[in-house]
Amino acid sequence: MKQLKKFLTSKEVLVTLFLLIIYGCLIFTIYFNGYSGVPKKVEDMPVTIVNQDSNSKHLANQLNDSLPFNHIHHSNNLNSTKQKLNDRKTFLIIAIPKNFSKDINQNKSVNLNFYINQSNQSAVTSGMNTVASSVGSTINQQVILKKGQAMLAEGQMSVLKKTLATQQKKMAAQVNTQNKPLQLHQLLPNLNLKPDLSNRLPQVVKNLIKLPKCRKLKSSKE
Repeated sequence: MKQLKKFLTSKEVLVTLFLLIIYGCLIFTIYFNGYSGVPKKVEDMPVTIVNQDSNSKHLANQLNDSLPFNHIHHSNNLNSTKQKLNDRKTFLIIAIPKNFSKDINQNKSVNLNFYINQSNQSAVTSGMNTVASSVGSTINQQVILKKGQAMLAEGQMSVLKKTLATQQKKMAAQVNTQNKPLQLHQLLPNLNLKPDLSNRLPQVVKNLIKLPKCRKLKSSKE
């Protein structure tokens, strides 16, 4: 028992325990503060539509109705919206560029521009990329010009709305998975603790304290 006590109170063990505590505190601080600005619900993540083409107002309104988010903002200033993206005040920018409808009228290829903050949680980034891909491919293939206004056909708009709703549910599930509390074996990977062992650490320590006393070996006489 004295040897165990001496071992537990040794300088090396105390320093190691101190470093582990500091390491754990840093991980928790970085993890929680890093995503403090991220809404808990995916549908509450703000999205911004930046329309730089005066003849694409109808298309911007259609996108507004199709996106499965509760907070959709509109702007015509791309630079200020990018700053909001960096500040996590918006999580996806869908930008309709200048002369968008004019290019359609001239049978030129058209593209929407999408901006995503890659420093967000991987599930959020991946989900927003999927949303951008669906919107972009639909617009590129199905956008039409009617009375000088760029827009989607009603049938395609319904399909896009259903697709985005499905993708939003998948993204919500991924975000919820990533937001689960970290286990001890995840915080201390270098210890190679198995999940079942990390959950039983108090019992393991208790058993260590109850170790039988070491018996002194008798030296054999020659």
